[in-house]
Amino acid sequence: MFESLLGLWVSRIGPDAPIKVSSAAFQLHPLIVPFEDLSRFTDGFGKRPRGVAWKAAFRSLTTTPNLAKDAFAELAAKSLTLWTPDEPSDELAFLKGRLGTAIDDSDKAITYLSEALAVLKPNEFPHWGTWKYDLGCHYAERATGERGSNVDLAVACFEDALGHISLTEDPLAWAMCSSNLSALYGERLLGDRAENCERALHHVQNTFAVFTPQSYPENCARSHIMAGQALRDRLLGDKNENIERAIEHYQRALDHFHSVGDPDESATIHALLGQAYLIKTGGTSSPYAADAVRHIEIALHAITKERDEFRWAGNVLNLALAYQCLPGDISMSLERAIYYYGER
Repeated sequence: MFESLLGLWVSRIGPDAPIKVSSAAFQLHPLIVPFEDLSRFTDGFGKRPRGVAWKAAFRSLTTTPNLAKDAFAELAAKSLTLWTPDEPSDELAFLKGRLGTAIDDSDKAITYLSEALAVLKPNEFPHWGTWKYDLGCHYAERATGERGSNVDLAVACFEDALGHISLTEDPLAWAMCSSNLSALYGERLLGDRAENCERALHHVQNTFAVFTPQSYPENCARSHIMAGQALRDRLLGDKNENIERAIEHYQRALDHFHSVGDPDESATIHALLGQAYLIKTGGTSSPYAADAVRHIEIALHAITKERDEFRWAGNVLNLALAYQCLPGDISMSLERAIYYYGER
């Protein structure tokens, strides 16, 4: 899934504490809405007994989100049972939406957020886009239902959110929304595959407007991985040029993870580089096969059978294929290829 292949669950943080984003690119970060920004939706409610208690919990949530999350969710859920039909619907919608951003159960969160967003209007509610973003995250990580349908629903949510999140006013949320769209279009099975690949590439390229080596170095590196994957899978354009560009992106990501001393991420990128060079061989004798062998063998030092048998097997197979494409002594190359086929 999204690292959950792609996932990360964090509260809003600034450039001083960069967000760690997965290589598959999906990142869920519930955005904390300041209570003061929503006074129009809480007038009267905040003066009632349950409103006072809820407001206190909300303030605690915005101050210490991790500690207060469970307590807030419990209190908000109880408050919903005390609501009467004649009370303002936007207050109830706001509470449902806030509860939707505070709970981990994706099915319940989808219900609460959907009901809230059906009442709160984009032109009146200043954080409509961020809640739509959260709804997309829950569809993307949803364990129930048909995966293809969930992906399409998530894409629709993120597309809507992107139309209401400003690059200038909230660049981090905008970039993360673009990153999620890239990951989902890369996974999407419905629709035209070539168009999905183009959209994946378009959205990840947009993230570089925010994720720079200076402001968000790790996010930037992971976007380079995503861009490499999008170019590797691209169906349009010149295939050799796409692979060359993919290799450039992978190398930039590798430079970052080498510099910070992250052997696991570096191994993953070495494996991707090996795969890219293997594609460049075209399955025939080629000098690029030596580059493929070099990168895959480096990857296998960290990606062992004991640590990750599935990834290990894939790399062993690629290594065997790379040895078959080595120019020179065919018997030696075939012997090594047969050995690695046997290892798999």
